[in-house]
Amino acid sequence: MKTEAARAAAAIRKELKKNGIKATVKSHNYSMGSSIRVVVNDQSPGTFDKIQNFANRFQYGHFDGMTDIYEYSNTNSDLNQAKFVFVDNKFSDEMKQAAFEFIKDTCALEEDFDQYQGNEYKLAFGNRNLGQFIYETLRGDKEFWTQSKKRVLA
Repeated sequence: MKTEAARAAAAIRKELKKNGIKATVKSHNYSMGSSIRVVVNDQSPGTFDKIQNFANRFQYGHFDGMTDIYEYSNTNSDLNQAKFVFVDNKFSDEMKQAAFEFIKDTCALEEDFDQYQGNEYKLAFGNRNLGQFIYETLRGDKEFWTQSKKRVLA
């Protein structure tokens, strides 16, 4: 017999699959609670926000750190829900490389780097290193994602 969190995870998985989005969706049950973790790969910020908004419907409420209590602010008797829902967007090395190339082209980097290799480069952009700049590009640069779509379609 599946737990409520497992049924909620199955509903999320089914909806994502129906929309052609590959994801790992797992439920966890523990003393005094339950959670669901959704992991997607290489999703644009717009798509990721839609996934996150959809998945958040399956969370009962939120933890209020000021009063140190969990508030049931999103209870929906029509849905199976869990206490917490976490959604992560993991980026592949290929996507990080594409973001690096975009940054090289748009920022006219003086340094001649062949490729991005993890967080090894500590090239400063103000108070950000290159790894952080790549992450910020992947998480929200509209121009990068527009150009990425054109590259994929070509």
